[in-house]
Amino acid sequence: MREVFHQSLEDVQSRLVEIAELVTEAIDKATRAFGTSDVALAEEVIEADQTIDDKAVALDELAIQILARQQPVARDLRIVVAALRVSASLERMGDIAEHIAQLTRMRFPERAIPKGLKGTFTKMGELDVEVAKTLTELLRTEDLSYLETLRTLDDKVDDHHLAVFEKVLSEKLAGRGGSHRRCDPREPLPRALRRPRRLGGQEGRLPRHRRLDARHRHDRRHHRRGRIARRRRVRRRLRLGGGATRRGGCRSASPSHVRPVAGRQPLPWLATAAAPAAAASGSR
Repeated sequence: MREVFHQSLEDVQSRLVEIAELVTEAIDKATRAFGTSDVALAEEVIEADQTIDDKAVALDELAIQILARQQPVARDLRIVVAALRVSASLERMGDIAEHIAQLTRMRFPERAIPKGLKGTFTKMGELDVEVAKTLTELLRTEDLSYLETLRTLDDKVDDHHLAVFEKVLSEKLAGRGGSHRRCDPREPLPRALRRPRRLGGQEGRLPRHRRLDARHRHDRRHHRRGRIARRRRVRRRLRLGGGATRRGGCRSASPSHVRPVAGRQPLPWLATAAAPAAAASGSR
């Protein structure tokens, strides 16, 4: 039984390597098609994406079967869980390669790369292919020395990504006639240009349901504060010994609403307002 289990774990690793190789090939073809506007190469990437998706789904099903039937623990459990997460990331890398190929097909016969950025995109594509190849070797050999290489390559890709935004933003500002200051690489990008560095991060705009929840909470607090303020004003008027009636847009006291308070002298303006009514009742 344990032999079958270990064979299943080896099968998981071999399938991960196979998917990584397909993704590397898709990224290579997509970057070459994007740089040369090769529609035939882009079509190959689009058609191959379905194969990557099917293999990723099959790997996920195998991992779930291992969890349900074998109940792995410790290192074996970490291998299966890591396989689930890595397969999802590889599948997304394949989808992004497909998206690049679709952009190439959509912009044909024109160039998909803006003017002045061909060298930057070419270098970025080469780095992406190198990242995919290094990741494949890491999954095949489980050699942790490849991690430092991946970090270095990722930093280089980020630098080229920042250079693209600097070029695009400088051209937009120059077209509007405004002054442009070159961005410092150490400064953070504007909120609209930031990329999330981890899953579940707070970068970027909040989801719509979270924005609605925040707006609902704000409205409830606002209305509650308004009700409390109105109640306090009413209680204060009652403590001062009078109600108020609205006449012609202003407030004036009415003797019928005056309620005497024990141990407190009536206000002078209340006595003045009640004098005509008292005189009329006495005359009768």
